[in-house]
Amino acid sequence: MGSRRGDAVLKHFALLKTKSFITLIPIVATISSSAPPYWTRGVAELGHLRNLNLDRDVPKGEFCQTPGFSALGLGAAASTLPVLPKGFITQYSDKAGFCKANNVPVRPLIRQGVSVRAEFSSKGHGGFAIANVVLVLSAFVLALLFAETGIRLFAPQPMIGTPFEYAPRGYTINKSNGTALFSVGDSKGIYSFTPPHLRGMSQPPAHAERILVLGDSFTFGVGLSDQDTYVAKLQEKLDVTFGTGRIALLNGGIGGSGTAEHLAFLEDFGEEIAPRIVLVFVNIEDFNRAQQSSLYHLHSNESLELDEGTTPITAFNKLSRKVTESDLYNFVIQHVHVAQLIRRGFIKIFVQSKPDVSIVGKESKSTFGTSRDQRRLVHALFRRMKEWCDSHGAKLAVINNRGMADEGWRQYDWLPKMLAVENITAIDSAPEIQSIIASDPVPYVIPQGIGHPNAKGAAVIADAVWPFIQSLIRENQ
Repeated sequence: MGSRRGDAVLKHFALLKTKSFITLIPIVATISSSAPPYWTRGVAELGHLRNLNLDRDVPKGEFCQTPGFSALGLGAAASTLPVLPKGFITQYSDKAGFCKANNVPVRPLIRQGVSVRAEFSSKGHGGFAIANVVLVLSAFVLALLFAETGIRLFAPQPMIGTPFEYAPRGYTINKSNGTALFSVGDSKGIYSFTPPHLRGMSQPPAHAERILVLGDSFTFGVGLSDQDTYVAKLQEKLDVTFGTGRIALLNGGIGGSGTAEHLAFLEDFGEEIAPRIVLVFVNIEDFNRAQQSSLYHLHSNESLELDEGTTPITAFNKLSRKVTESDLYNFVIQHVHVAQLIRRGFIKIFVQSKPDVSIVGKESKSTFGTSRDQRRLVHALFRRMKEWCDSHGAKLAVINNRGMADEGWRQYDWLPKMLAVENITAIDSAPEIQSIIASDPVPYVIPQGIGHPNAKGAAVIADAVWPFIQSLIRENQ
């Protein structure tokens, strides 16, 4: 090839496709023996020839030369030569007689007296491919920024964190530490958590007598700041009456929970908490949820013995739980409106569309009514709570907490008798609450909060049950 005169022109086209653009790139290689002694920029793979694509003529000495290197045969021209991307040569090695491409030794291709010229192509190398990836990622980030700005301006999302995680048996429990943003109706704020899976800003003093409070989202205080729940209001009354730090109310309320979850929480975390008194606030859906739960089942129709179970978890649920419990996920959904919009859409499509799934923090209505089987199950659950309390030196008491809806014990007229049989102290707070809010309940509930009490309503509940709790504490000191 070196003895020939004249030009041999080989034309090739490479079609480069990306998500953002399509470019047609011509590749032209001209080999001339009459040209100055130009040199190629290097070989992509040492000693292995594949495709040739050069960006331009390379002036003598600009990169590297290897005297005596034999000319390539005609069969190695153009389409069979290595890809030589623009700007790859960075260092010359005299000893090896090679150029260095990205610190990898590569062999020069053409002998002196031959010039090679071609347009740059991404085939065979990642130079252009990397640029395309960067371009696509940049476009994606810019699109997210525009979307985030638009949503913040025209459709701001209620920023809601994840206040819950899952117990080893699969049921929902509160986080054990940290915080979570909430937005319920017009109410917005922060939930705080403390070990073990309790709502609160700090641990009680080590010497304090502990009272564990169990219940659903009313007890948890959904839509209320830490200081506005009725558990927090009762704590203020305890501090005033018995002295600050002497008695600690520990809020174990869990949104969407029922009597089965209350028993499970007591058995799973009760020894760690070591309560002197256990208060169970009963709400209208607690028994229906217990009947739907897989945590406990009656062993037979003839006894009140319970068989334990776990909440079934699918592979999808396992993955979903790992995601929702991660710190990164919670940071993103509490700070990025696009992420919160996607989250809310996912919940609406895949969670709320399922009739058997209740959303944590919301009071879902079920189709179960009070039946003989339900009464027997509830009886067995409270009996087992009582057995746990008796074996751990704690006093069990039950408080009806449905006074906000004026239902009281009427829907469960069998419950007071059953509790009396088991020697469990109980009170119906509904009449006291209704005497205050019956004429106009609106000022006492969170707007669009599905009947949950606001701070004013929570204070009414605390006032209604305070005499009972105060008397219970004095009797058990």
